[in-house]
Amino acid sequence: AVLRLTLTRGAGLRGVLPPDNPTPTWLIAAHPFEPPPSTPAILHTVSEIRRNECSPLATLKSLNYLDGILARRAAHRAGADEALLLNTKGRIAEATAANIFLVENGELTTPPPSEGVLPGITRAVVLELAGELGLPVREEPLEPNRVEVASEGFLTNAVIGLRPVGASDGNRLNAP
Repeated sequence: AVLRLTLTRGAGLRGVLPPDNPTPTWLIAAHPFEPPPSTPAILHTVSEIRRNECSPLATLKSLNYLDGILARRAAHRAGADEALLLNTKGRIAEATAANIFLVENGELTTPPPSEGVLPGITRAVVLELAGELGLPVREEPLEPNRVEVASEGFLTNAVIGLRPVGASDGNRLNAP
């Protein structure tokens, strides 16, 4: 099963101002586990919807999925199964529900949280394991054209684990 734990500020009056003494509420939702796709991800860069790296929500896991929903729909219309989201500076942030890693010249590269990246659990595990294995890792801002020149790429999240990227905007990755 896949469990989602959600913490809210609790009940309060209508409006956006929280109550002075909130009583938090926990919600637990369980969903049957569905195996992630076994095929490489096909990415489409969605430039009209941006991750706001300056927003306090950028690095928090919240229930605000509208950007991801709109971007994923745009990717599907373009024939892809996942969207690559840019931040307000036009640099790569992440996919709609996953972090992105690129392999360039034998080094693992991923955008840092300051680029509007949700610092996911699986992302942290990949960074930790790479360090333990002595694999060179860089967290740095990534321009969109970096995907085109990467030899490999993969997406990570807690449900899919690692999913290779097969193509991005018509450019193949992970080619033999």
